Amino acid sequence: HLFVRDGALHAHLEIAKGWIFIFVTSGLLWLVLRRRFEELECSHGLLRESETRWKHALEGASQAVWDWNPQTRQVLYSPEWKAMLGFAPYEIGDTLEEWETRVHPEDLAATKEQLQLHLVGQSPGYVSEHRLRCKDGSYKWILDRGKVTSRAPDGKPLRMVGTHSDIHRRKQAEEALAASEQRFRALVEKSHEGICTLGADFKILYRSPSLKSLQGFEPAERQDHDVLELVHPEDRAATRAAFEEVRGRAGESKIITARLQHRDGTWRWQEATLTNYLTDPAVGALVVNFRDVTERKQLEVELRHWADAFQHCAHGIAMAAGNSTQVQVCNPALARMLGSTIEEITGAEILSLYPPSEHARVVAAIGESDRVGRAVYEARKVRRDGSTFLAEVQVVSVRDESGAVSHRIASVAD
Repeated sequence: HLFVRDGALHAHLEIAKGWIFIFVTSGLLWLVLRRRFEELECSHGLLRESETRWKHALEGASQAVWDWNPQTRQVLYSPEWKAMLGFAPYEIGDTLEEWETRVHPEDLAATKEQLQLHLVGQSPGYVSEHRLRCKDGSYKWILDRGKVTSRAPDGKPLRMVGTHSDIHRRKQAEEALAASEQRFRALVEKSHEGICTLGADFKILYRSPSLKSLQGFEPAERQDHDVLELVHPEDRAATRAAFEEVRGRAGESKIITARLQHRDGTWRWQEATLTNYLTDPAVGALVVNFRDVTERKQLEVELRHWADAFQHCAHGIAMAAGNSTQVQVCNPALARMLGSTIEEITGAEILSLYPPSEHARVVAAIGESDRVGRAVYEARKVRRDGSTFLAEVQVVSVRDESGAVSHRIASVAD
């Protein structure tokens, strides 16, 4: 108004000013939008890169993804989710029933319970191990994990995202291990031998039920007691030394025989096989296998008595196998009678101990003993120097379980 007096020119200038404003504003807006577009493009690139990384990470971890809208019951199953069950992408739809109808009937109730707890906000996340039916009809163990990522103002879940992991091999290994442990426990509990585990201080950690029949104690009755307290005082020092020797060597095993006190106060001979598994992470203990050898020890004592009697008997004694005509063993008294040695008589023909004139009598007596079990006869015996003496011989034929003569025992008196 100060410089332009012409009204028409002034109108043209106003119009020009308006266009200049429009052009400048448009340019500035274009610069702003361009920068914004560049930022969005960068964000999209980062998002795509992040999605690619997550996709590769999930694929590398053998995990599949699902995205569920609890309000519409629509679920987006990833191609990996479908492939995990043997399906092509187009073979499974986008409803919850695609998953629900494939859960093993034995797992469905517990799985839905875990899911519902999370949906109502009573658990921080949803975790379930269950079996899903594959395309070929078999079932595969799946670890299913998810979390509600969006809720309505009233708390209703709007979106839940989760993953599937194939844990079939792990579950098979767990089931095989459980079956193995069950078989082992059955063997331990039903074994005729008692099994006991000890700490490094020889205190009892575990006693198998079968030990009750050997020692009379209930499985938990002697828990945390030193097992050596049960050992007879006369056997305790040697037993402790053997235990300490095994304890000092990983994997070492030793058989120990000692008297242990039964719950009724009596002493029973028991053979213990002690093995050091202290460094084995699966055991971490000394393992003792007990078996009662009281009868065997009593028999050993009886045999020693009989051996002493055999060695010191005044009568000569010889034994031969039922199917043999040779002396199998003899005692010192018979060797003295014959003026010979035990080594010379052992293996000799029975008839060579008699003169030829007595052979028929001896054969007949052996036959009678085999028929009726025992025969007594008198016959002359031949000494090593060729002289003879009259002896009374008693022959006993011993039979085995089948009734056959297993061996013959002859007692000779001068």
